[in-house]
Amino acid sequence: MSHTAPELPAVAASALPSATHLAYAAALHRLGGDVELLHLLFTSFASDAPARLEHLAVAMQGRDAAQVQRQAHALKGAAAIIGAQHCEQLAAVLERLAGAPGFDSGDDAGFAALDAAWAALHAEARLLLSELARMAESGKNKGD
Repeated sequence: MSHTAPELPAVAASALPSATHLAYAAALHRLGGDVELLHLLFTSFASDAPARLEHLAVAMQGRDAAQVQRQAHALKGAAAIIGAQHCEQLAAVLERLAGAPGFDSGDDAGFAALDAAWAALHAEARLLLSELARMAESGKNKGD
């Protein structure tokens, strides 16, 4: 017996923003079409991600592999929930590289790969946060 996901409410599907860093429809679908919950999750991500990025930066500077893995894992999960697939993928790469041997033992080649993954994740997360801020502002303007 196959299970099919519920259809998105027509009003929600027609009101989807054109988000380049978000798989908005997929995230909304996973939440059963609950637009309010998705926007609450956007707000939560937007308020939590800057601190998580800061913790990641500190962990990277200190070559703290366990902390990099922890923070990248949390960011990966948060990104997945809101449909930020590219951010999720970059966080997964960072998490995996931090678990590889050599990151905190002074292996410069391993650290260079991790540093490149961190730079890509940081840039993507900042773009995502900007997009979420624009969406929030657009929502405020529509309510006026």
